[in-house]
Amino acid sequence: MKNLKPILFLLILIGGVAAYFFTPLRQLLTPGRLIALTQSAHEVWWIPIVLILVYGIGGLFGFPGSALTLAIGALYGVIPGFFYNVIASNLAAGAGFFGARYLGRDFVSRFLKGRWKEFDEKAARHGFRFIFYLRLVPLFPFNGINFGAGLSKIRFTDYALASLLGMIPGTFVYTYFASSLLSGATGAKEKATFHLILSTILFVLLSLVPVVYKRLKR
Repeated sequence: MKNLKPILFLLILIGGVAAYFFTPLRQLLTPGRLIALTQSAHEVWWIPIVLILVYGIGGLFGFPGSALTLAIGALYGVIPGFFYNVIASNLAAGAGFFGARYLGRDFVSRFLKGRWKEFDEKAARHGFRFIFYLRLVPLFPFNGINFGAGLSKIRFTDYALASLLGMIPGTFVYTYFASSLLSGATGAKEKATFHLILSTILFVLLSLVPVVYKRLKR
């Protein structure tokens, strides 16, 4: 069974990628389609739970969470949308981590030698700081961090706490941006334009975190 784990992990990833690119799922997982599908049921209390579960389970298969983040932000506004997105993104992060850890870690650890093994040990020692930095910068792929951390020796407690704290700024900016876009499309254009510009500025500032960090470190 242990030898079958990496094969099963690859099959899950390949299946997720194939489902996304070669089925109608790719057209479905866009902010516009998701909003259109759920907007009529906006007042139904269980719709956010369904979206959170879809987002969370999708993390195991490597589905892109950005579309769901934007859709939730546009549907439910800044405060509720941010709350839902924090829960959903952390569920997805946990699903991706545990999938990689359970199915792929033993296989990968066999090939870690020399510098790669040293890097793995160093990542484990500084797991919180390492993951927090990667999560804080919205340039690193969400699913890549999930699977990479799971395949490494990083402790889940460090990973989970760093993910929770590190994703908060980016999640807020994405949610705020999506909410501003929908407000501009449905009315109150002057107010929406202000919020859209502000959210864009926040996103740019968030993208500059690596530059500021390197200069402060020097």
